[in-house]
Amino acid sequence: IISDRWHPGRLSVLGVVWVGSLMGLLGFITDYFALAFLVGLASIGSSIFHPAAASITSGRDSNVEGRAMAYFSVSGNLGAALSPLLIGIFLGWFSLRSTLVLIPITFLVTIALLRLSLQNAKVGVRINTSSNTDKPDKKNKLFVFSLILIAVMCRSWFYFSVQTYLPTWLSQLSDPSLSGENALFVLMITVGLGSLIGGWLSDRIGPGMVMALGLGLLSPFFFMLLSPEKFSLYLSLVGMGVLIGFTFPTSIILAQSALSSNIGLVSAMVIGLAWVPGGIGASVTGLVADKFSLATSFNLLLIPPILGAISIFIAQFLRSKSVSRVNIS
Repeated sequence: IISDRWHPGRLSVLGVVWVGSLMGLLGFITDYFALAFLVGLASIGSSIFHPAAASITSGRDSNVEGRAMAYFSVSGNLGAALSPLLIGIFLGWFSLRSTLVLIPITFLVTIALLRLSLQNAKVGVRINTSSNTDKPDKKNKLFVFSLILIAVMCRSWFYFSVQTYLPTWLSQLSDPSLSGENALFVLMITVGLGSLIGGWLSDRIGPGMVMALGLGLLSPFFFMLLSPEKFSLYLSLVGMGVLIGFTFPTSIILAQSALSSNIGLVSAMVIGLAWVPGGIGASVTGLVADKFSLATSFNLLLIPPILGAISIFIAQFLRSKSVSRVNIS
């Protein structure tokens, strides 16, 4: 909400300074409750950064917004994957107080972001480039955005559940051809690859089509996972990862275009709030597995991607009708 009323570049700078500085002090805290409080406080900086940064990423050039958002998603996942390794090296070399190294890194990134923010302000980059002449009515826009949010929730439900229970599923196979750890590695690597491919496709055939394809084809590939053959297992993991990756940059772009006057707010909802049902959905999947079997709960997971694809198709249909009405007028 604040980034929609204030320049998002300033908020992205504030978010990086906030989270980096506080996390850099973690090694000096010896009290558990103080540590918990500091981590919670630092996470607010991450919450400030992501919607504001997503607004900047998509707003610079509409011709490459898919690729830009894909780079944004993949670099974040890469940083999350590498950070524990790098911090672990510093902790091994020095001590817990080596978390202090985060502070100079933070300020280097801050300087780069600040320069970018000042350049945008100088040349007058507009984050919201839509005009009032091609906007559907407010009620229709909210309904379209709700459908996109439902699709993201379905994706999150599916992805969280597969991530959580995939190792257990593989361990139950009579002749597991792949360990749970390796399977998750394959899945997450291909999610990053799928994000890059999906961003590139989005700039050519549109984010709605790419997201609908990603969700629509997800269930058939997941169905292969229910078969224990080695070939279908590998094909399923690679296919699912790529297709899930399709939906990460495209969902943010679709949400921003649906409510283009509130791109900071909708970015936050897609990046943050839509993941909450994913965690709840994974819990429901676990409850079904406990009451019946993991096979039963996995079969039920065929449904969320289909519901998500239907939501995107309806959202695209409503948007095309709205644009046609404006053009006729």
